Amino acid sequence: MNNFIDQQNESFNTKDCSNANEADGKKVFVAYFDILGFKNYVMNHDLNELVKMMDDFVRDSQSSTTDRNKFSSHSCESDMSTSKVKVLHVSDSLIYWTQGNSIEDFENILDASRKLFMITNTTRVPLRGCITYGDLYFTPYTISENTNKFYQFSMFGKSIVHAYTKAENIKIVGCVIDDFAIGRVNEINGSDGINAFIKAGKVVYRSIPQKGENGVCVKPECIIKPFCADSSITELEFYNRSMDLEGAFKEMSNCNKGTSIEVLPEDVKQKLNNTIDFYRSFLNPDKSCSK
Repeated sequence: MNNFIDQQNESFNTKDCSNANEADGKKVFVAYFDILGFKNYVMNHDLNELVKMMDDFVRDSQSSTTDRNKFSSHSCESDMSTSKVKVLHVSDSLIYWTQGNSIEDFENILDASRKLFMITNTTRVPLRGCITYGDLYFTPYTISENTNKFYQFSMFGKSIVHAYTKAENIKIVGCVIDDFAIGRVNEINGSDGINAFIKAGKVVYRSIPQKGENGVCVKPECIIKPFCADSSITELEFYNRSMDLEGAFKEMSNCNKGTSIEVLPEDVKQKLNNTIDFYRSFLNPDKSCSK
């Protein structure tokens, strides 16, 4: 796979920065994600292992934004020309944002975020995130003078602050939709509002543990459903997803595969159990795994 950063520098390599704004301060939908346990993973793995993990993560993020691939004689890569959201990677942080602020834009970023979670759940990358709505400013460019380079990828706005703060507070692997995004969807989606996406099986309301002023509290949140649109899952699906999640937490915590989850730090174990409880809420007791 080609190096992602090199690809981006080729795209933005210019000394004339006047037309470099990717987001000009207008309000758009923004999704922010980061990898749980990334600091610990970096400190306990060599550079080659880290590069492999991040290359896979970049590939997964690209796959989540498009349904088309480009083929060559020796590779298959996502066709980013068909992506309906914009993407920025900074270390383990991943940001999606939309071109506009229509209901179609919201559906595009929601679908990309759902697909990302479905992919990373199987590739064992535990993510937390938030979709919000607000102003965003992004100015990507590179100045090259002889062998010297100046890289400029500044991104800022209230939307980033809102999304980061919300994602940082939830004690679960998942992606919530905050009140700013819900308010915009309710404003532009007629009488259905966010309920249209609940009926479609893309989001649900659940009580989510999160940081509060006096410790951990539980609040109802609109959160992406990390499964297909069917309303429930089988016991086998629940078991497989829970085992994938447990494996992800152990790997990020530098534990051996056979190690009990009891050795995990208490806060990490709490996030794991909270997420398993979230998955359990989708179980349908009427669905049987037996023949």
